[in-house]
Amino acid sequence: MRVLQLVDSLEPGGAERVALGWANFWAHHPQIERSYLCATRKEGGFKELIDPQVEYLFLEKRSTLDWNAIGRLNRFVRNNKIGVIHAHSSSFFLAWLIKWRNPQIRIIWHDHFGRSQELQDRPKKVLSFCSRHFHAIVAVNESLRKWSEDKLRCPKVVYLPNGVQSGTATANEKNTLLEGSAGSRVICVANFRPQKDHQTLIQAFELVKREYPESSLHLIGKSDYPDATLSAVREYAEHNNIGDVYFLGEQMDIKTLIGQADIGVLSSYSEGLPISLLEYGTVGLPVVATAVGQIPQVLEGAGI
Repeated sequence: MRVLQLVDSLEPGGAERVALGWANFWAHHPQIERSYLCATRKEGGFKELIDPQVEYLFLEKRSTLDWNAIGRLNRFVRNNKIGVIHAHSSSFFLAWLIKWRNPQIRIIWHDHFGRSQELQDRPKKVLSFCSRHFHAIVAVNESLRKWSEDKLRCPKVVYLPNGVQSGTATANEKNTLLEGSAGSRVICVANFRPQKDHQTLIQAFELVKREYPESSLHLIGKSDYPDATLSAVREYAEHNNIGDVYFLGEQMDIKTLIGQADIGVLSSYSEGLPISLLEYGTVGLPVVATAVGQIPQVLEGAGI
């Protein structure tokens, strides 16, 4: 069997990390003949973490119906005799277009939708149409599984918890050192998206800082979104003179950074099953998180 992971980008994020993880895993599985990974729109920091045994394609797709890019992917699939396309998030439509030209291909769609508290407003017309041609749907939490069973047309839907790889740092990781006092470092690994609710986190840290002045907060995640999430958090910290707040941006050496922290936090108002929560667990980090998505089930007896 030859399996292609299809994902929009390789910028650090949950869906991207899962796609990379599956590509690297299948590359060394005895029942998989060959593993492939395709980033359709953007590359990113995860590119350097691709296993040498994984064959990689970057499409540079510029629009939904970029026929040149679609043609390149179609030739790639045919030339490599790929039998399964594991499509992550919005890449399902491109996978469906390829199956339209190659009916023998099986599509597995991996649903990483991170706003599981807002499923009632989720657009589903195109997804419902395409889902008739999916071989299976993988949902990252029970809410998404039930939504797919109720709203889509694929007969096989499974809930598969996210996982993280336990590998060591690569040669390209820069091993950033956290600031602040040992024993009092709080870390949050979450891209600056509205649903991650960094605004509540910075307000909560302000309260913590009053009682524990030695505390420091380290925010890791990219911020190249059109909203003003990052700016608002920075301005709040500066306006209220909250010290020891560090904005570290996008980082590749996540495990090294988490290993230096003392508490891991997530303040999201909506989630699926966040990869960062699992990464906290791999190093035994005490965790405080909001009770949304699959977080309560993961933290049961192991966090607050």
